[in-house]
Amino acid sequence: MQRLRREFSPSRDGGEYAQLTGVVADEVKRVNRIVEQFLELARPPALQKRRANLDELLERAAATIEPQVAAAGLALERDFSGLGAVEVDADQLQQALLNLLRNAVEAMATGTIRLAAQLLDDDRVEIAVADSGPGIPPDELERVFDPYFTTRAEGTGLGLSLVHRIVSEHGGRIEVHSAPGEGTRFTIQLPRGL
Repeated sequence: MQRLRREFSPSRDGGEYAQLTGVVADEVKRVNRIVEQFLELARPPALQKRRANLDELLERAAATIEPQVAAAGLALERDFSGLGAVEVDADQLQQALLNLLRNAVEAMATGTIRLAAQLLDDDRVEIAVADSGPGIPPDELERVFDPYFTTRAEGTGLGLSLVHRIVSEHGGRIEVHSAPGEGTRFTIQLPRGL
């Protein structure tokens, strides 16, 4: 599709051509993400834990999601600094954070997403992704980490299952607090592992 867009120029209706090739490219990306999620769930990669700066990891997640946040007309707040090093698989933890942040973007028409973290007394870190969206009804709240459970027409129901698996494999835990009209907050607690 990229080559077709680059090397072919239609003799008429160039705008429609650009729009249609853009739709096809976006759909290929969407289908690819779905296939990747199925593969990750079916055969999760082994953790590759290394020392990583948690502030940098969180900032990278925030910077990655920021264009989507801005395009949706939302705000992203950061509340973390001076967290130091952790022993984690940075790529997998990054994937978990991006899944949570994407869900927050998709859950809201307006509002704010907050990415926060702090050190806890027992040599653990706590990372939170909170949104000011519509919240999750109680009957759905207990199922959010179930594989294939989704309330979105285009969703696969695998994103939060993957987050749960990644957090669990790091020896951590994840909790969700939400109520209709009050937004949603996902809280991850992980051992620093140093």
